[in-house]
Amino acid sequence: MVSFEEVAEKETASSSAASDSAGSSFPRLRLDDAAYSKVVAHAAKFPWANVNGLLIGAEKKEDGSSIIMVTDAVPLFHSVTLAPMTEVACMLVEEYCASAQTPEGTKIVGAYYCDALPKRSDATACKTASALANKISATFSSAAIVQLRAEKMGAAGGKDSNAIVVYRQSKPNSTSSKWVPCDGTNASPLMSRTCHDRVAAMISSQEYTKLDDFDDCMADVTKDWRNPSFLFAK
Repeated sequence: MVSFEEVAEKETASSSAASDSAGSSFPRLRLDDAAYSKVVAHAAKFPWANVNGLLIGAEKKEDGSSIIMVTDAVPLFHSVTLAPMTEVACMLVEEYCASAQTPEGTKIVGAYYCDALPKRSDATACKTASALANKISATFSSAAIVQLRAEKMGAAGGKDSNAIVVYRQSKPNSTSSKWVPCDGTNASPLMSRTCHDRVAAMISSQEYTKLDDFDDCMADVTKDWRNPSFLFAK
């Protein structure tokens, strides 16, 4: 297993700016309602914090093309992200993906994050998400980062096409690679027609307050980061 400290150091040491967007050679992302709802709920529950988590799913064939099916999201932290706790979280999520609780072939396919304030450029993904994604890409080359831009969400559940930014590696398998926004059809994930309306209803009803992340679980062992009873959970 590649250590979180190792990939974080590589990300910090790499100072070259990305000059191009990630191309269309990567499989497109499809976000299930369950996954998207948890990403939004995580950001909505902690609007004052930078939140992050993992995306799980599998690579599938659809109409002859490869698609990354993101079937679920695991909320990690809303506080300072420390490498040792991230290592533990990733290990537990990997074990969960390999268990009988998930469909065969399920794995960690990406990371997500949402900044509390739009205080930085979207030219590259944040360091925490980049370090997570570097770890994931060591064993899954089609890994992606999903950024939720809270300032674009509004009450419509993120119908603004700019509410989600998908990042891929600018130079896969290179230590100088950056996580940069996708272009073309890969710039936004595929989603169901009803997803945004369902998420908007979740925000209106404040169901998002029932979501628990790893930080919550460390403070209260009765909570479950898998959120099996959460809205849209499968």
